[in-house]
Parts: sequence; structure tokens; C-alpha cells
Amino acid sequence: YSKIDVEGNKMNDVVKKTEKEKSTVIVEGENHCLFKEENTFRLFLGAFCSEDLKNLNRIINELMKAESGENLEVFINSHGGEVYEGIRFLNTFETFFQKRVTTYLDNFGFSMGAFVFCFGVQRVAYPYSTLMFHDYSTGAFGKFNDIHETLNFSRKHLYNFFHDHIVSKK
Repeated sequence: YSKIDVEGNKMNDVVKKTEKEKSTVIVEGENHCLFKEENTFRLFLGAFCSEDLKNLNRIINELMKAESGENLEVFINSHGGEVYEGIRFLNTFETFFQKRVTTYLDNFGFSMGAFVFCFGVQRVAYPYSTLMFHDYSTGAFGKFNDIHETLNFSRKHLYNFFHDHIVSKK
């Protein structure tokens, strides 16, 4: 989602307003972009990875500034990524936008991208969009009992999360 200005300079992290579009670029990076247009935030999501944690933090920080009645539209074109980074978005959606989130499966939503798609109260998938769920992977290290407890906790915690927010969502 990087843009180039007329002089050929990369315009990351630029806040600008145009009279023609009447939208503001709030956060712009390689995997994600957040715009604000009147009472709607428009978020374009790519991968959820720790390498892009700085931009994910900035996006969540901006979304936390939402005022009552503002809406969120999320456009997903994601191979997925880390589960706990995706859960941060769910927490933000539920806390600051309650029932005002529409998710769009713009091309593909794999792994965590598929789950973020399901976080929307209203969901739009286009005819040739692709959605893919799979069993999660994890790891642990240390003493056997610590590993065993960590894996059991992760299994129960993530199972409950997926069940509560995807399977039983009404």
C-alpha cells in the first residue's frame, strides 16, 4: 500500500487530506493502511506479523480514538499471521466499535485473515474471494511439565476463543 509522491519519494506515515477525496491517510505501511473519511475508518489489512508490529500498534492506537457512532470498514487481503496479533484487532473492534464493523473479503483471507473476516458484524465476500481456515501451530520450550502446561493452556484458550467468536457467533 505504499505510495510514491510526484518527486518519487515514498510517502509512508504521511497524514494528508485532499479536497477531492475528503479522506485522511492516518497510518500507511507495507502491509496495512488506515484511512478516515467523515465518520468511517477504512482499514486495509495484509499480514499479521511481529515484523510489522509498529504499524499494527499505530493502527490500533488510532482506532482506539474512535468516537461514538463512528464505523469501521475492514478490507482483508491477507495470508494470515500471528493469532495473538489478530485477537488484538477483535478486542479493539468489540471495545471501540461494538456492532459497527463491516468486513470485506477483498481477495483472500487465509488463517488469521479468515478469522478477522468473521469478526465483522456485517461480512461481504465477493464471488471469487477465497477463505481458508486451518489448525493453528504453536511451539514451546523448557522443562517437560512447563511445555505440557503451556501447550494445554494454549489449546484450551485458543479453542475457546475460536468457538466463542467463530463457531457460536450469532
